[in-house]
Amino acid sequence: MTTPRQIAASVLCMLALGAGASACSSQEGATPSGGTATSSALTASTTDSPTPSTTDSTTPAVCADVTALRASADKIASIEIGQGALATLTTELATMQATLQQLPADASAQYSSQVDALKAASTRLQSSLQAAVQAPSATTLATVGTDARALGDAVRALSAAVGDGC
Repeated sequence: MTTPRQIAASVLCMLALGAGASACSSQEGATPSGGTATSSALTASTTDSPTPSTTDSTTPAVCADVTALRASADKIASIEIGQGALATLTTELATMQATLQQLPADASAQYSSQVDALKAASTRLQSSLQAAVQAPSATTLATVGTDARALGDAVRALSAAVGDGC
């Protein structure tokens, strides 16, 4: 029988993959065969994405937005497995969505397809999170994982498109 903790661990590992995480690690022995963990964490690495060195007046505002989006993706990937994980994920998504509200004003038209994809992925994740909070199950949590991976892909696509512009 799969426990809610195992489902949450699986979903959060999927979230980590979606946000660019390099590994899922268990600090106290979570096992897929029925063991428990009191503190499993996801470790994230987004070093493959360009990082703006400054956000001063000579750096385009979109660079600060991309940095903030990547930071949100890192936070999502580092959410600890356990009670309250969905609430924490919902909070981090809200932080990301605040940046998304400013992004269209900061990004030039050349990034509009990436911005649109990121907004759509964010909306899908928000919907699947609401469904998982209302009725947690393997299905709703798996959908959260799928949508989180899509959001991570969208953040990486925008970061790659902006690339050397930052």
